[in-house]
Amino acid sequence: MQVAWADGVISEDESSDLRMVARLLGIRAEEVDVLMAETAPTAGSPQPVQPVVGTFALSPGDLVVFTGEMSHPRCEWDAIAAGSGLVPHGAVTKMVKLVVAADPDSFSGKARKARDYGIPVVTEDGFARMLTGMEARAR
Repeated sequence: MQVAWADGVISEDESSDLRMVARLLGIRAEEVDVLMAETAPTAGSPQPVQPVVGTFALSPGDLVVFTGEMSHPRCEWDAIAAGSGLVPHGAVTKMVKLVVAADPDSFSGKARKARDYGIPVVTEDGFARMLTGMEARAR
């Protein structure tokens, strides 16, 4: 739950993921609702800039690949990535640091190759949070 609340909001995708995992573990949806409410940050509580778990971070010069039908045109994401010092790349290679996918559970060639190489695959929202983290570290 802490990772889902790291940015102060549980998105629809995160909520769906939490419910799916709970269902697989035999936990009722109502219990998930209670846990989300109980673990919600309160006004004035400190919010971490980065997720509590993991050490993955983007750095200027990292190669980033986009795949799938995004909510924004690919050229916009390319420009945003480049504006943050990242290098948009057209194909997944072992040098790529991150794949941003419209559907991170996709079996597309790019997503499958990324998983084969151990490259993280994230949603657009996840990528946007990573960019925020990059900006915070640069200050």
